[in-house]
Amino acid sequence: MPGPSGSYHYSNSTTVTTGTSTSTAASASSSCTSTSASDGTIENGDFETGLSPWSIDLVDILSTSYSVTSPGANGSCGAFHVSMKRNTQTDDLRSNLRLVSPLIVLPPPGSEWTVSFWIRFADGTEDSYLNLLANEAIAHRVDARDAGSGNWTRIEFPYVLNGDDRVLQFVFSFVLGDAASNEVWIDKVAADVSATSASTSAGPVIAVETSKPLPKAPKGSWV
Repeated sequence: MPGPSGSYHYSNSTTVTTGTSTSTAASASSSCTSTSASDGTIENGDFETGLSPWSIDLVDILSTSYSVTSPGANGSCGAFHVSMKRNTQTDDLRSNLRLVSPLIVLPPPGSEWTVSFWIRFADGTEDSYLNLLANEAIAHRVDARDAGSGNWTRIEFPYVLNGDDRVLQFVFSFVLGDAASNEVWIDKVAADVSATSASTSAGPVIAVETSKPLPKAPKGSWV
């Protein structure tokens, strides 16, 4: 798939729209309200019913733990939570944990999608980050320094299906980076076909240019 292109911006206090990207921040709350919907494109994308049918395909058990916690974004009753700590025995691992979505059956190639999710970092001053992969190609990266500390931030970006794609699967790769420790939450993962999408021809993947260059992965490592 083609590499990332375009640019996206984040805010911790307001909603900012730049081109076709949007980021919105909201504070975490102490109570929850169930918002689960059964008709979403991504099954249990809000984690209101636990983890299934999502799965974990890599976790550094020496330094990383995970759970579904409450409250989530905008006071929802579920969010996926990862806690990471520095461990010299596993410093060579690129990813501390990889969270895999259920398979999504796609409309015709070339259809325009809008992918969105909410994310929260405990410490926005560290070098931790999250990579979102679509069919194993990096589609978006969120750095803790861009998202900030404590607040929920909504990420949204356009995505056009590759001509060879017949199913879509997302992988959220949580990376501690050079930080001593950090915690990350994600919630309300969604992928919706754009109402203005009319193309049925094969097209390139539209992704984003990260705010920082993507470091090269060591040979044999996970992204």
